[in-house]
Amino acid sequence: MTQLYFTDGLALRVPVSVEGVPAVLSASVTEAADRIGLMDGMPFFLDRDGSYMHELNRFFRACPTMGVRSRHSLRAYAHDILIWMRFLEERRGTKQLWRADHNDVIAFHHARRLSDAPFRISASSWNRAIAALDKLYRWAFEEGLIASSPFRYDLSFRHGHGRQTPKVVEGNRARERAARPHNMQFVAELLVSTGMRLGEAGSLIIDELPGLTSDSQRILPFDLPGVITKGERPRRIRLPRRVLKLIADYCDIERQIALAKVPPRPAVPLVLSSDGRNAVDGSGRRIALTRLRPQDRQRLLRSPNGMPEHASLWLTERGQPVSSGTWEVAFRRASQRCQAFGLDITVTPHMLRHTFAVNMLSMLIREQVGRIFNPTDAHGAAYRQMLGDPLRHLQHLLGHANITSTYIYLDSLAEAQELVDAAADRWTDELMADDQ
Repeated sequence: MTQLYFTDGLALRVPVSVEGVPAVLSASVTEAADRIGLMDGMPFFLDRDGSYMHELNRFFRACPTMGVRSRHSLRAYAHDILIWMRFLEERRGTKQLWRADHNDVIAFHHARRLSDAPFRISASSWNRAIAALDKLYRWAFEEGLIASSPFRYDLSFRHGHGRQTPKVVEGNRARERAARPHNMQFVAELLVSTGMRLGEAGSLIIDELPGLTSDSQRILPFDLPGVITKGERPRRIRLPRRVLKLIADYCDIERQIALAKVPPRPAVPLVLSSDGRNAVDGSGRRIALTRLRPQDRQRLLRSPNGMPEHASLWLTERGQPVSSGTWEVAFRRASQRCQAFGLDITVTPHMLRHTFAVNMLSMLIREQVGRIFNPTDAHGAAYRQMLGDPLRHLQHLLGHANITSTYIYLDSLAEAQELVDAAADRWTDELMADDQ
């Protein structure tokens, strides 16, 4: 049976023992691995006889040049391809990957989408698998490995901006059109992990997010432009690396699927400059992205592959920017679905922001209690700082104009008074010990 593995670069440089004899790869071998593009987390397959599947593994090394760069996306692609290959082996007469045809796709759809629960997968999971397989077979066709793809396509015209020639776009028929991208899931993750308002998160542009450059950075700072915040007060937020990875996966798969649907047609478009820092209007005037209002951001276009597309991070299934009203409806419907399954849950964007605030205040107070405790402070400055500093930090993270707006979260933090009381008791004990 075909097996899937993932490259561990460190293992190439660690000695191993084979039948009691130590073995170490030479420097030339490890350098050769680096030259051919191997990187940590890169998937690779071994065939049923244990042989290295050169052509398939070459596809994964080519993925970063085709827009699939995050390790999580590569891992997801590999798992989807593995399931497809095992289906061909077990259910289609041990058919080889490059010999699959349209009948195999039909049978695969029946097995994955029309079988009984719990074996049936969702439409969105099916579409993600099709995106991976479609990219694989398009690459194989371009490389001359296959004469034709097992998929069938519908042709449509995607009109360019201005005088650009319309482009013919192929839509994979295997994709289920009724499925909606789960971009709301990623927005919810963003709100609950950063405390951003829905209007702020919904106005982001894909080019202004920080890149995942170093594995050592768990948190990446991001300066939120004042023009999209309440009261137009810019602030710095902290984006968890985990959330940025989720957003990168959304951009690699679901956003790309949405972009292939309908060409952008803003009445008065703005075009992103080549340096990614400015918007350029029809007269050539440049406007810094940090000064671009939410309504203007929805008509900003970018052309990463020569064809214009919307620069908004979040797109509808038709490839258009998501409006604020659409987000509100999405959250309301999500709550209704929870209640339909017997879950007494009502979720709003503000509740996610509130959850962030309460948990962040709890952690800030815990850290402050351990950091600034000073038994020689007889005037209570430490006690005031214990509450004042965490609240001021939270005020900046939430973008409140006045700290009194932040005090409300103390009412939701049951342990705040317990932490303060415990610190005060410890303070008293220390003072009494010094007097004895």
